[in-house]
Amino acid sequence: MATLLHLAIATATTAALATTAIVASDFVAFGIGAAAPVVVKKIAGYAESLVSPEGR
Repeated sequence: MATLLHLAIATATTAALATTAIVASDFVAFGIGAAAPVVVKKIAGYAESLVSPEGR
């Protein structure tokens, strides 16, 4: 299930960036999309540590 979620995040990010003028090429959009699940996981871990009493 986690793998499917990571693939969905990567696909959505890549598709969104590839169709806009934010990035110069599709290859760059693919790289950002590939890194997106890692970034989301790190941000979620940080947010969880702020909210959870065990993180303090």
